[in-house]
Amino acid sequence: MQSPDSTRSRRTQPAIPGITMSTEPVTAQRARGVFYLQTAVTGSRQMARVGRVFLLCLLFGLWIEAVLLFLALVMANAARPSDPLFTTLSAVLPWLPHLSWIHRLPSFLSLFSGIAWLNPQTSTGNLNLLLGGLLLAMAGMAAAALACRKVAMERLPLWGELLLFGLLVLFTLLFSVTLLVLPLGINPLTQNMPLYGFYGRAIVLYHVNPYVGSGVAALSHDLLLSLAGVTHPGTAPYGPVWLDLCILVTLLAGKGSTTIIMGFRLLGLCTHVASSILLWLILKRFKPKMHVIGTLLYAWNPLVLLFSISWMQQETVIVFGLLLAIFFLQRESPTLGWVCALLVALLNPFYALLLPIIFRLLMRESRILYLRRRFIWWFGMICVSGLIIALAYAPYLQYEALAGIWSALKQNFLPDTAFNSLDAALLHLPVTPPSFLLWLFAPHHWAVVVLAITGVILLLGLWLADTLALMLLFSSWILICGIALPVYWPWYMLPVLALALASAHTRTLVLAFLLLLGACISLYCLLWSASLLGQGLATLGLPLLLWGWTMFFLSTWRITHANVPEPPREQKRAMPSFSRPSWISRPSRPGR
Repeated sequence: MQSPDSTRSRRTQPAIPGITMSTEPVTAQRARGVFYLQTAVTGSRQMARVGRVFLLCLLFGLWIEAVLLFLALVMANAARPSDPLFTTLSAVLPWLPHLSWIHRLPSFLSLFSGIAWLNPQTSTGNLNLLLGGLLLAMAGMAAAALACRKVAMERLPLWGELLLFGLLVLFTLLFSVTLLVLPLGINPLTQNMPLYGFYGRAIVLYHVNPYVGSGVAALSHDLLLSLAGVTHPGTAPYGPVWLDLCILVTLLAGKGSTTIIMGFRLLGLCTHVASSILLWLILKRFKPKMHVIGTLLYAWNPLVLLFSISWMQQETVIVFGLLLAIFFLQRESPTLGWVCALLVALLNPFYALLLPIIFRLLMRESRILYLRRRFIWWFGMICVSGLIIALAYAPYLQYEALAGIWSALKQNFLPDTAFNSLDAALLHLPVTPPSFLLWLFAPHHWAVVVLAITGVILLLGLWLADTLALMLLFSSWILICGIALPVYWPWYMLPVLALALASAHTRTLVLAFLLLLGACISLYCLLWSASLLGQGLATLGLPLLLWGWTMFFLSTWRITHANVPEPPREQKRAMPSFSRPSWISRPSRPGR
């Protein structure tokens, strides 16, 4: 017997003259209608979900912006009118002295005046308000990341991704412009920008090689040195490419000290926004479920914004170079990726430790080439690398400058002093340790041990890192080991955080954010007292201890629950349905 649908499909259907009827079967038309209905329902749900996440991110972004404006008031109130750096910035931004809320917001001041440790009229109260505002901004960033968690786990439509990307970039620009005009005073966190400008001006105006100690010492009268709080300048501890960038900023900014500082802030703003966009593109292809959250955790991070723009540090440009190298390696452009990594090593010699792992990845990629093409490619790579190194060092390569170049390499790998680090805290313990520990805690010996551990990780990376994901993982751990060197500054966390987010490795990310909280503690200690010797135990020792115990308990829980069978799911008994009772069986009729 034929089905009614097949019978109906063969009938002649009435049609309006001039209109062609569809020859598609009725069942296919119904299935297509159901599919379109399901697609419309799914699209409406996605639209509602993306709209809800967009609204939450908008609210949390406005919250972070309000907290950053609050921090601007705190820092303007904390800066002394007699501070040379604050006075210099006020010459270009004349409205900075009027930001102080002591005279502008007396009612708001009364909210904190009754609390001794939050009183804005004292330096300790200003510092506590600064730390509290920083933690509030980080809480807003974490809440925005949690709001994006559900929508990031599914594949978004193109309009949804463009909407969230535009919101991220827009607020990143807003935060960056806010911190671009943030008032400053002389402290250990702000001394690097005037030093960058000093070495750039030494080359442009005084025609002095920054790697020659006698020539740099003769410029101790420069105003930028007083703004940096340095009386006896030494040779430049940076790579030649960074000195070239200092020259470029000095040429564009002119002779004024204020314009040079603002020029470095503008450089930090551009590189931070570009790094955020690169991180989005890298995670979009590498970890699609993490590209929204990972970009937000870097671009909206208040500590990253402070170190990238307000207190612009060299690591901001290093992050941009590393992410650009990863971007080219991910797009199968190994030559450009290698060139970017080499330029990063010429910015800061310590990052030359990442070159062997990238070289290992390039060797794996070149195996698909024929022998002749492989030889030509490697020969071209060696020639390009040698040319870049020669051109970078050529303007500074003099006989008197060799000692300065060696001193720059030594300061990055084998420093003679310990400052802010775990080694500095162990050296100044209230209890005298045994003699063999005193030998180990000496800065030179401690650096050798840390470099040996870094070398072990590097060898493991050369053995195991045959993919870009493993390369990022081992590179992150090499930089984490570099944080344990005798000299530590909180902005050393910027490349670690960027590579940990790019790798999207959960355990490395947990350690990176614990170390980021340690950087907040270090920031507080440096602004409170630059000579606080035991801060390394809180900034490095405590995060490492917490991470170690967390991983131990997680691993123990997984081991103990690995072989436990899952309890069987309770199956609901089907309710008896009313049906016709079965008839008594009888023999069937014989067939014809």
